[in-house]
Amino acid sequence: METGLYNAATSLASLQRWQEVTSQNIASSGVPGYKGQQMSFEAIHAGKMGIPTEKGSLSMPVTMAISTPSADFTGGMLKQTGSPTHMAIRGEGFFRIQGDGYEYISRDGEFHIDPDNQIVNKQGHPVLGETGPMRVQPNYGEITISRTGEITQGINKVGELDIVDYYEKESLIRVPGGFRVDPDNPLRRKEMIEPDILQGQLEDSNVTPMEQMVNLISVSRAFEVNQKVIQTLDEKMGKTIEVLGAT
Repeated sequence: METGLYNAATSLASLQRWQEVTSQNIASSGVPGYKGQQMSFEAIHAGKMGIPTEKGSLSMPVTMAISTPSADFTGGMLKQTGSPTHMAIRGEGFFRIQGDGYEYISRDGEFHIDPDNQIVNKQGHPVLGETGPMRVQPNYGEITISRTGEITQGINKVGELDIVDYYEKESLIRVPGGFRVDPDNPLRRKEMIEPDILQGQLEDSNVTPMEQMVNLISVSRAFEVNQKVIQTLDEKMGKTIEVLGAT
């Protein structure tokens, strides 16, 4: 058994995952509030293999390469849009969103008013305040959002954004539009005393497309190297079998 063949094969699997993550980062780089994924690589112990020697068999450890994606929660640049329903969070925190069958959190504040006068995100999911979904009055004028998240129309209070954050963000599950807490793994919620909400602004994604393109080139070159290793080892095994078969 040729351990190099399996090492190269597991490396190809890790590289394929890196390519998928990088492609997703590039595709989502224009989505407000998107948090890019980054990859970490490590070698894990995968057992032992017996190597024949003149004095018997020598036990050698076998390792395999694995890759693990994780979210990069650093903030993106803020940009002015002028829309009264657009919101950005400066610093820590997430908007609470009521999805289809579950609640999730997001940094994407590209909201609008739907035909039912609810404040919703681009997927049509209601943005949650401290008491649930928030509904505006169609004849009360534009909404005003304070730095702490209070939403008003003139002298009428619409609601107050429930900005949340967690200590163990690395355990959040990525879902379309943001993240959700695993119901089987509840996280400790941070107390957001004074969130900093900016009306008429959006947070850009924290992905740099040029950097991701460089990553794609690195992945492509690493693919070529590992494919060459597999081809070389395969030819070597083929010649060994041919020689042994002729004796």
